[in-house]
Parts: sequence; C-alpha cells; structure tokens
Amino acid sequence: MDVDNVDIAQVEEAFSQIVSKEEAHRMSMTTAEKLRLQGEARGKIETGRALVLRALRTKFKTVPEDIEQAINQKNDLIVLESLLEQVIMSHSLEEFAEGL
Repeated sequence: MDVDNVDIAQVEEAFSQIVSKEEAHRMSMTTAEKLRLQGEARGKIETGRALVLRALRTKFKTVPEDIEQAINQKNDLIVLESLLEQVIMSHSLEEFAEGL
C-alpha cells in the first residue's frame, strides 16, 4: 500500500462505516439484554406472587379473592418478600390482610 496516495476522506468514511456497524451491533445487543432483563424481572415478580399465595393457602387453607387480587397487583419484589414474611408472622388471615 502506497501511504503517499492514501485518500484521507476515504479512510475516514471507511472508519465511520465500521464504527457505525459496531455501534448498531452494540445497541441491538443492549436492546436484547434489556428485553432479557425485563423478562427475568417479570418472572421473579410472578414467582413472588405465587409464593405468597402458596404460603397463604398452606397456612390458612383458602385465600379470599380480594386478597388474591391485591397480591396479584403487587409489582415490587421487595414488597412481595415482605408479604411472604407477613404470612409467616400472621396468626390469622385477617391479620395478614391488615398489612396489605
């Protein structure tokens, strides 16, 4: 390659195309990663809800629909973990429901 005859504009254009392709790939990977993380978060929330309901059914045999609906509306894993602890500590379903 003859360094004296290199067109700087062509080199810059080629470089910008490579960088753009790499940037596009990185962005698509970022989007894919975000979607994966969102799916994982949803799965954890659904599991948290199911665990709270299972604990309630195990301890109190039945769960009224209004309590089940209230639990199914929770979208915070920390809140669901707290509710699971409440199930363990509660002596009655009414006592648990007060903490909702």
